[in-house]
Amino acid sequence: MATINSLDRGLQILEILGNSSNGLGVTSLGEKLEVDKSTAYRLLTTLVARGYAEQDQETKRYNLGLKIIELSSKVLDKIELRKEAKPFMKELMQKSGETVHLATLAHGSVVYIDQEESPSMISINTEVGREAPGHCTAIGKVLWAHLSEEELNQILQKKELTRFTAHTITSIPELKLHLKKVREKGYAFDDEEFTVGVRCLAVPVWNHKSKVIAAFGISGLAMRINLDRIEKLAKMVKEIRDRLCLRLGYRKRG
Repeated sequence: MATINSLDRGLQILEILGNSSNGLGVTSLGEKLEVDKSTAYRLLTTLVARGYAEQDQETKRYNLGLKIIELSSKVLDKIELRKEAKPFMKELMQKSGETVHLATLAHGSVVYIDQEESPSMISINTEVGREAPGHCTAIGKVLWAHLSEEELNQILQKKELTRFTAHTITSIPELKLHLKKVREKGYAFDDEEFTVGVRCLAVPVWNHKSKVIAAFGISGLAMRINLDRIEKLAKMVKEIRDRLCLRLGYRKRG
């Protein structure tokens, strides 16, 4: 297997620092890596610049940086979210009869992180880990609707509003107006905007910091999720979502 030596050594440094209780100096790290002192210093300087390592100004020893904690925290948050959401996803699937999805944002992209498949002979299933477009899926619109204007604009500069069906929104001004309505209603609805014959409904999930960390919702055939059921389904999804948010430590203010 081909590897990049400098990257491999950088990762080795992180592992070495992680196993060191008092940190290490440049010389000691160089010896452990079997590289000269100048090479070890350049690698450490790069890691420090990116926040993955830090130097104690008194001892001059290096330790792991706060960036490691930030990344590990994000991984743990996602693992915890899936674990806590599972029983609520099962309940929603049983009550609605539709497939339930849980999704989050990764660098502006909407990613499915879990699903509870409907027992129906014809159901809408999505592979966990798959990306979804943000402008024409209920889960995507919910997540994009709760971004700051700056964050949303950064995403829209990179993402193309591809037309998938005759109902797909492809205009940025129209999309922004639509996302405003999503925030006001408290849920997003995909009316055959991504796939003909499929409708989806999703709501935001808040954590203990009152931050939207995921989208939670259902997908099913348009013949089953007919327009007369939308408000009833939205109420059901919100009620189950509210209990999930309480489990995650969220407390509504005001």
